[in-house]
Amino acid sequence: MDIGEMAALAMTKDDTQCPFCKSKSKAKPKLEELELVNDSSKLAGNSKPKPKKKIDSPPCNADYLIFEDYWKGKDKSEVVPNAHHVIPGNAALARTPKVLRWMAAKVSVKKVEKGATVSKTVRSKAKKQSAAARKKAGKIGGKQIVDTRPLVEDKAGEIAWTVQGKKIDRHYKPVKDDYVFGIFYDEFDINLRLNNIWLPSHCAIADWTAVKRKPAWHMNQDPEKDKPIPFEEAYAYNAMEVFYTQFHDSHGTYSKEVVKQLKKIDAKLTESAKKCLQHPNTKSKKGHYPAPTNLIIALRKLSRLTKDKLDIAKTFPEHPWYTSKLALKVSDKYWD
Repeated sequence: MDIGEMAALAMTKDDTQCPFCKSKSKAKPKLEELELVNDSSKLAGNSKPKPKKKIDSPPCNADYLIFEDYWKGKDKSEVVPNAHHVIPGNAALARTPKVLRWMAAKVSVKKVEKGATVSKTVRSKAKKQSAAARKKAGKIGGKQIVDTRPLVEDKAGEIAWTVQGKKIDRHYKPVKDDYVFGIFYDEFDINLRLNNIWLPSHCAIADWTAVKRKPAWHMNQDPEKDKPIPFEEAYAYNAMEVFYTQFHDSHGTYSKEVVKQLKKIDAKLTESAKKCLQHPNTKSKKGHYPAPTNLIIALRKLSRLTKDKLDIAKTFPEHPWYTSKLALKVSDKYWD
C-alpha cells in the first residue's frame, strides 16, 4: 500500500465511516468559494525558529565566494535551509483539480513569489480553448508567447500565457463544475508548519552556476589522497551530512509523485461518494455532496508520510521521492 492509499484510509476509518454523511459542512446547501495561497515566506514564518548549522566549505581547485551573512570563518559557512511545502500548493495541489473539487464549489490557487501573485483558478473540469482563443492569448502587447501546454490533470485543458510587464503569469482556463456545497475545512492553509520541512540549499554560495563542476572534495574525503568530485556534489554531501534532510532545489519528479498520491485520495472519495448515493438511507439521489470534512485528515497524513521520505534518518533519497537530483546522486554514489 502506498502513502496516498494510507492517507485515504485515514479519512474513512477503514471504510466504516462515510466522509459525506459525517461531514460538518453546512446542512443547508450553499455553494462556497475557497482561495488557497502558496506562499513560501508565510510558510517559513509559520515554521520558526529557522534551524542554523555550520558546514565545512568544500576544498576546491577554484576560488568561490560565500555571501557575508553566511560566512562563519575560514573553511566554515552556514547551511541555508529553505522552507519546503511538503505538499506543494502550486506544483501539486493546483494540478490536481480532482481533489480540489471536493474542497468547495470553486477553488482558486495563488502563488506568491517575491511580491508578485500568480493566480490559478481550478475546478474539476477544464474547457478546451479554440485555436483562435489560444492564438489571442499568446499575443499580448505585441509579444508572442508560444509555450502553451496542456493541463497536467486534464488533457482537455489549456494553459494560457499572458504578459504583465516583465512577468509572465499562467492561468488554468476551466469551466464551472460544482461537486460540493460548503467548505471541507474553513481553516485549511497549505502554509502551516505541519506542511513544512526545512531543507538545506545552496543559497550561501555566490554564483552557484559558475562553481558547479569544479573539482572539490566532500568533508569525508582527503584532498591529498582522494580523487576530486564535482563541487555541487561535495557541497550537497556536506549539507546533508550536517542537516540530515535532503538537499533542495528544483524537484519536478517529486511534485508529480505528490500529484499521483493526491489522486489516490480522490479515488477513495469517488468510491465513497458512489456508495453513499446508493445507500438506502440516502434520501436525495441527486444534487451536490456536502464537502467532506475528513479530507483534512487525509491531507495531513499524506503530508506527514511524505515528510518521512525526506528525512535521511528514516530513509535515503530514492526515486521518485527526491527534492534535488543532487540528493539522489549523493545517496547513490557516496552513501552505502
